[in-house]
Amino acid sequence: MSPQDAIPTRAHLIGFSLVELMIVLVIIAVLASIAIPGFQDQVARSHVMGGLSEVRALTTAYEDFSLRGVETFDLNDLGLEESGTTATTTRCDLSLTVPDLETGDGSLSCLLQGSPRINGFELRLDREGSQGRWVCYSDLPERFRPTGCLSNGN
Repeated sequence: MSPQDAIPTRAHLIGFSLVELMIVLVIIAVLASIAIPGFQDQVARSHVMGGLSEVRALTTAYEDFSLRGVETFDLNDLGLEESGTTATTTRCDLSLTVPDLETGDGSLSCLLQGSPRINGFELRLDREGSQGRWVCYSDLPERFRPTGCLSNGN
């Protein structure tokens, strides 16, 4: 072995080659393309659940007014700052249908806002006065629809 073979050349000290760096970037891109849609679905589901919780929060006051036979009330009476039968919150455009005095049927509706995957879809809680229960209906795709929520209100 000659003395020149023992001295490392500049080519040995460079580090990673361009091909190795490109392979790492391709691997990262493939992993990101797999993970990002799943993450976006989870964000959309969280927006749906946020909207549902905003509507459910109003059901107790709605039930109270309905059972006492109050003929007219609005969203302000249910605890929102806006008055009338429509209001806008962080997650929803809310609307109220005052219960029918004979049957007790009425509804609270949330037109969802937020993630583009769920924007404009509706979550609706219908009060079935004869049964004394609330039923959830939605036109959301099944993968975003909350458990126990029925499709399209039919």
